[in-house]
Amino acid sequence: MGAGRLWLGGGVEAMITVDQSKMTIQIKDAPAVRLGRADFRLLLYLASRPGHVRTRDQILEALHGNDAEAFTDRSIDSLVKRLRRFVGAAAIDSIYGVGYSWSETAPVTFVGVSV
Repeated sequence: MGAGRLWLGGGVEAMITVDQSKMTIQIKDAPAVRLGRADFRLLLYLASRPGHVRTRDQILEALHGNDAEAFTDRSIDSLVKRLRRFVGAAAIDSIYGVGYSWSETAPVTFVGVSV
């Protein structure tokens, strides 16, 4: 599989490494942490386009597809809150009344996935 690298914040090298084949993230030199399926899918969805605002409806559709109607905006908020515990609060920007975006100041390297 190909590796994709995002260079963000004026050429700063990634501080978060995402390994899709293992569903893990690694922050700097800390041990890798395995994420749950929903957490990992949200991470991939947001981090694949830093700075791009994703509405809650878009996130629901991306994560749950045809079952999106069974979930609420609150479930997305809870999922984002949980993901922030892994990647740091500054990595995910809240856009009041709209949704979320991956911060352009949170560099990510993807391993085992083409972005």
